[in-house]
Amino acid sequence: MKLNIELKRDGHAKYELIFGRGSFSNFLKDLKQSSSCYSNIFFVVDEKLIDIHLNLLPIEGSIIPLPGGEAAKNIDALRGLWRELSQRSADRKSLLIIVGGGALSDLAAFAASTYMRGVEAVIVPTTLLAQIDASIGGKTAIDFAGIKNLVGTFFLPKMVVVDPSFLVTQPMREFRSGLAEMVKHAAIRDKKYFQDIVDRASILKDKVVITDQLEELIWRSIEIKGEIVKADPFEKGERKLLNLGHTVAHAIESLALDIEPILHGEAVALGMIIEAALSEEVGLSQATLKDKLTAACHCLSLPTSLPSSLKGKIKVEDIYQRMLLDKKNASSQLRFVLLKEIGEAVFDYQVERETVLKVISKYL
Repeated sequence: MKLNIELKRDGHAKYELIFGRGSFSNFLKDLKQSSSCYSNIFFVVDEKLIDIHLNLLPIEGSIIPLPGGEAAKNIDALRGLWRELSQRSADRKSLLIIVGGGALSDLAAFAASTYMRGVEAVIVPTTLLAQIDASIGGKTAIDFAGIKNLVGTFFLPKMVVVDPSFLVTQPMREFRSGLAEMVKHAAIRDKKYFQDIVDRASILKDKVVITDQLEELIWRSIEIKGEIVKADPFEKGERKLLNLGHTVAHAIESLALDIEPILHGEAVALGMIIEAALSEEVGLSQATLKDKLTAACHCLSLPTSLPSSLKGKIKVEDIYQRMLLDKKNASSQLRFVLLKEIGEAVFDYQVERETVLKVISKYL
């Protein structure tokens, strides 16, 4: 299956997303036919994946191993990748093929967008979260000054290759983290999809098996994010809906880094529940909304309250102060994505400080 992602500003540009089992192998075969178009081809690969997937990487390509995960998405790692490209004589006709999870693709695509003012890149997401969310939409970023995704660019890759076959080697906890983004897509846009995820929870939460049902869920998430990105590529309006749960999640995620890191999807699950509770508290939704989100996360083995390892170590005031630094705010006013019901959300909703502190405190 294929999807064209189109970003418009002055004129327009678009890239192709290829989806399906075996799509990465097919991409590599096609690449051999067109490799003469590039002066160099570099594979920027999560170092944990090299032994597992080395047989998939052509020996002609120069492999640059990097650590994955949020802790490695920083200015030092970015400098290191720029330096590595320079030392390997990368030029503006080079191609970067980025193979890894969302944090790695954020970092490496940022490097591609800035090295020599931009070189072409192909993103090959290997985690569920990256396949349905991080790789789609042309955003790159690194964490800076303790704030998640503070510095970044909008950058269109040449192509995104989503091959579900990679998921069988993903640790189960990381796979579940991606399920949280599935729930988010459903919660903001598609009530039926939300129910489909809940109905299939038993085949999702314990073991990664690539089935037609899983592929259908992945593809629906890709469609939802693609539709929203096409409508609002530079996050001036509708694309903000994709931040459901993230205002709270990014604050928790950043604060947890120095204590015991929490995965992005785990923080998003808790963030969605808290923001559903906020929706109820301000009278935007019915009182059952929070329970629906909580039940969905619970059946997928996602956290529904702050993990015990972080309890007592992260304070509600710390979360609030970190949320004030969120780039989605304006004039020092917190702006949330809230839900009217499953499948219908609103963005830029302002909530009073006292209400935010009251609701968050219930989950710490």
